Amino acid sequence: MSNVSPFLIKTAIDNITPNVQISRIRDGSLLLKTIDQNQAVKLMKQSTLAGEIGIKICEHPTLNQSRGTIHCPDLISLKDEGILEGLKESHVVAVRRMTRITKEKKSEDTGTFILTFNLSQIPLTMDVGFYNCRVRQYVPAPLRCTNCLKFGPKADQCRGNKVCADCAQLYHDNGPCSSKQVCVNCRNEHNSWSKKCPIYEDEFEIQRIRVTEKLPMREARKKRRSQVPAPIFATTTPNRSFAGVLRESLPTHNEQRREHQDRHPAQPTDKQLNEKHEVGRQLPTRPIENVSNILREQKDNTLNTTEKEKPSSHHASKENHPTQTAGISINFQNNMNDTFEKTMDNIMNEKLF
Repeated sequence: MSNVSPFLIKTAIDNITPNVQISRIRDGSLLLKTIDQNQAVKLMKQSTLAGEIGIKICEHPTLNQSRGTIHCPDLISLKDEGILEGLKESHVVAVRRMTRITKEKKSEDTGTFILTFNLSQIPLTMDVGFYNCRVRQYVPAPLRCTNCLKFGPKADQCRGNKVCADCAQLYHDNGPCSSKQVCVNCRNEHNSWSKKCPIYEDEFEIQRIRVTEKLPMREARKKRRSQVPAPIFATTTPNRSFAGVLRESLPTHNEQRREHQDRHPAQPTDKQLNEKHEVGRQLPTRPIENVSNILREQKDNTLNTTEKEKPSSHHASKENHPTQTAGISINFQNNMNDTFEKTMDNIMNEKLF
């Protein structure tokens, strides 16, 4: 059917019965999902498609069945054949009883039975003699390897070493394990077979989605990951990989960066060099109070020098040179005031020298 046009297949199926879901499965055949039993009967009567392509339509061996559990201790004494004979009217095609291992390492019946129904959905209740028992959806335990105790592969396909279920180390058949309990899957402190393991709970939810929604395992896992992320667990495992050991031995990015900075110190940029040069050219300024005192002292010294340089002739008198003496004093006083004001302006502008 891989060489047949999908348009031709869709048109031919719709001519037989409409509203049928068509999908291709892994082995190349087509999976048809009908609305009711009448559509299924019409399709199974067909031997050709579009009058020229030979086909064979049959029921899927598992998707048209469902499994549920009932609890009825009164059925423990009966054989499985007798129970199946009494439940045929309820569309039961197979019976399997659930057992448990006692402390004495013996198998014991629990009174719970797994029933396979020839129905796509399990009934809510069913009559077991004069009992009306509730039917619960049966979800199988996640597939687990009995060799490495990891989820997924089977023991005959496992390439790992056999490990102890208590300490997660290599298997040691020397009696009860006295080491600290460590889970192989999540590395928490519990037995590897514990149902409280977060990895087991996650795998069980994937199985529940697969069973209740009748999805392939890959699709069920994908849907579970869209609902919740993968559980986080400790990474300090005794059986570390080569990549994990190498990753721990190598320095981190921050350590490498720090070591590089120590070996090769950063060179100053042009901007930093220019700023440093400008700062070096600036001379230290003096406090304003000290500059004022210095100018005042210079002013007093200049006045004293001027007085000493006055003419000492006895013939000169105040009446003869009133204007010249006063002019010298006034001009000097004005020049000192101008110099003082300019100096103070320069100080305020940080340009003293």
